[in-house]
Amino acid sequence: CEYHPVVTTAQMRDAAVRLFPDCDGVIAAAAVCDYKPKERIQGKMSKSGGPVTFDMIETDDVLAELGRCKENRWVVGFALEAQNPRENALQKLRKKNCDWIVLNGPEAIGAESNSVEFINAETDTVAHWTGTKTEVASALIDWLAEHATS
Repeated sequence: CEYHPVVTTAQMRDAAVRLFPDCDGVIAAAAVCDYKPKERIQGKMSKSGGPVTFDMIETDDVLAELGRCKENRWVVGFALEAQNPRENALQKLRKKNCDWIVLNGPEAIGAESNSVEFINAETDTVAHWTGTKTEVASALIDWLAEHATS
């Protein structure tokens, strides 16, 4: 196990792309920011007495980048969806070229336990796990150790 500290989504993308060729696959469980401020302000912003508006732009898509360069490696993505959960998870799986996707709902945020559906690229549910987040993560690792090949 190695630790590669990053601060920004761009740094995470760079580290993931650099390290991925030496891996059998990736479990992309990190919840990175989807958006960042368009411009960075130096120093402190003073109060203006009114509302403040920020222009936001999309950050790099780490999962999609790994899906594009996976070759013979496998990719597991995560989808936390509130509306049309299965449909949106399948769309993400295809769009980002994942082999599997872990679907969970917004009730997982801040919770000790979770219930997830594990879906393959053929859109079949191959597993469903419920338990503490550690138990669910262990079940995922065990499943991949038995079924994933690169």
